[in-house]
Amino acid sequence: MATLTAEELHQEGVRYYHGDGVKADEKKAIECFEKAIKLGNLPESKRSLGHILMGNISRHWAAQTNEQKRGIALLEEAAADGDTIAKQWYVNQYINEGVGALLLKLKFGKSYNYTEAKRKASLARKYKKELGI
Repeated sequence: MATLTAEELHQEGVRYYHGDGVKADEKKAIECFEKAIKLGNLPESKRSLGHILMGNISRHWAAQTNEQKRGIALLEEAAADGDTIAKQWYVNQYINEGVGALLLKLKFGKSYNYTEAKRKASLARKYKKELGI
């Protein structure tokens, strides 16, 4: 069996995830994306895997499991690596983070990291400007 490149592994993961020419299999898709990340550190594989791991959570701070938190971290990495779709996700998640963070800080006090939330909101504004949205 020929060794696949990171890009080929990513495409294989996409096929398994969507059932394109193969039976849809999320577990195999995850394996392909993991291998692509390990082999080539592909932002698109980070994004794809991140979305799968996040599951159905509606907001980043609602993450309950380590798997979901890892999914969010992968999406953040993909955005930092230049992935346009991940940047759009980042903007949607964090553009208003400063306001929401202030409200959460008022509600939860020191247990909420307001400085980190402000940093993410600032980065989201930067991505928004880069993307022209």
